[in-house]
Amino acid sequence: MTLMDWASLSWRKKLITVFMLSILLGVMLGVAALIIVLSVMNGFQLENKQRLLAVMPYGVFEKLDKAPVSNWPQALSALQDQLPKPVRLAPRL
Repeated sequence: MTLMDWASLSWRKKLITVFMLSILLGVMLGVAALIIVLSVMNGFQLENKQRLLAVMPYGVFEKLDKAPVSNWPQALSALQDQLPKPVRLAPRL
């Protein structure tokens, strides 16, 4: 669309054209923002996984009767001997 074509349009068609261009621009910006955010999050995926697993345990061991364990230091050391490569063991308070 050239400038001469634009000048020959009625005000109603000009308004519709401006709205259509603004909608197109908004959709383009939204898709660009989504692509950028997904790319950044994909780059930080390993770091986010390590942070989450540092807070949340891999597994929780509890007694079947839900009674408190009176000798938990001995239980933790026995469990550490049985596991192949534990990172960290701690009682849940």
